[in-house]
Amino acid sequence: MEIEKRKKILLDYIIANDIKVISPIVENGRIIYPILKSSGLTDNDTEVLEKLKDEGLLYSETILKAVGCPLCKSLNILVVYKCPYCNSMNIKIKQIFKHDQCGFTGMDDLFESKKCPLCLRDLDKNELRSIGQTYKCMDCHQTFISPSIFFQCINCGNIFTVSNSETIPLYQYKIVEEKIEELKLKIKPIILIKELALKNGFQIKENEILKGNSGILHKFSLVLFKNNQVKIAIDVIDKLTLEYLMSSYVKKMDLPNVEIVIITNQEIKDPNFYNIIKTYNINLFYFKDLDILLKNIEKLINEVN
Repeated sequence: MEIEKRKKILLDYIIANDIKVISPIVENGRIIYPILKSSGLTDNDTEVLEKLKDEGLLYSETILKAVGCPLCKSLNILVVYKCPYCNSMNIKIKQIFKHDQCGFTGMDDLFESKKCPLCLRDLDKNELRSIGQTYKCMDCHQTFISPSIFFQCINCGNIFTVSNSETIPLYQYKIVEEKIEELKLKIKPIILIKELALKNGFQIKENEILKGNSGILHKFSLVLFKNNQVKIAIDVIDKLTLEYLMSSYVKKMDLPNVEIVIITNQEIKDPNFYNIIKTYNINLFYFKDLDILLKNIEKLINEVN
């Protein structure tokens, strides 16, 4: 699916569900965005997120940087501790205790007999105090403060260290509210019109091209069909000019059996515009009056149904 269609799908979903934040999760070693999947896109389609970011509709924040495999870039990683002396993975964490009565300090296995190895007193649990921990290799029996740390990729089996690991950022995307609010003025009415049309048994096509009686091709933002016949054709525009209005008149003349609708954000005050609209039977509605817009569309649907 081309990027513009994917972008529209995501924007419609963001607006319809009032999404503010698009957060990632790591699943099976992959960075995914559940909201993308919920919208009908693939869950790792970061291209569409970056496209909306480039257009100023989203911005991103780095929420963390994860260790990734330098070969396959997977985040499905195991942390492996090894003995720094013999490279064995057979190591254990040992607690270090101090006997407060005589001051003897040693690892937990020295106190297993319940007697202090130094003063030979029977040990009371209140006399032993944990003062830290260390590591012990069960193969070479060496003790050490810190093990050697390696990473193993579950995906490809590669073993690597911190120094040659891949640092992979996880981005969270947030909407630019003022930009999305501007889009809501256009997109939300279209979503509601589509729902209204589907409820009344119409088929819908977006950015549809209709061929007029003259053979001229006319493009519309939204077209409503019933029984394979075009009933209503809607244009969604920012600014209504006299030239655009005249082109709508041409569309109306070329498609006489189709109700032509213009939806705009620009309030028309020039009486000449209204005279043209009335003369040529063009329907003009405004985004800002959402309730009135939907009532008029519903009335139109009932008339052509």
